[in-house]
Amino acid sequence: MLHVLNSDATLRVFQRACLPGDVLVWRDILVEGPAAPPAVRAPYLAERLGIDAQENVAGRQEEAAALEGSADHDEVVLWFERDLFCAVNLWFLLDWSAARDGAAPPLSLVFPDEVPGVGDFRGLGTLEPERLPSSSRAARTSRTRRARSDAGSGRLGRARTRGASSRCSPSRRRRSPSSARRSAATSRASPRSGAA
Repeated sequence: MLHVLNSDATLRVFQRACLPGDVLVWRDILVEGPAAPPAVRAPYLAERLGIDAQENVAGRQEEAAALEGSADHDEVVLWFERDLFCAVNLWFLLDWSAARDGAAPPLSLVFPDEVPGVGDFRGLGTLEPERLPSSSRAARTSRTRRARSDAGSGRLGRARTRGASSRCSPSRRRRSPSSARRSAATSRASPRSGAA
């Protein structure tokens, strides 16, 4: 299972929650700049946002490589929120999956507008680690649905994200043999810095 997270803030909570599977933080700033390949967009982003253009291009290439490697996973779980930044990145990832004509693994979507036990939900990165499994259980309700990539059919079903105890340490994480081999490549595919 590959988890694609919306931010470094979500990653910090996710690491402490110790959910099984590999992790990729999607840091592209698609909501800014021209709709173009990273090498074309990077100078625009560097000028307007003060980011390093070369680092940005390298980060996008690493994300793309990790996505291409997702074919080895049985499922990709997309963890995004209800804001423009997340929506644009989510649309990109759904389009990427649909363009694979069924070659991409099934997609599940955790896209909460509320989380049980959290009165004023302000984003995945603000949750306590024990709430992420609750959030993925909430994905089985009508609020959050599972998006399957059946050759771009766009059909929706229910999420199947499983949680682990927040007392779990990264060394105790449940992994399949193929997951352990992919782990190093996927963690290298996470760029150095980005949106929080």
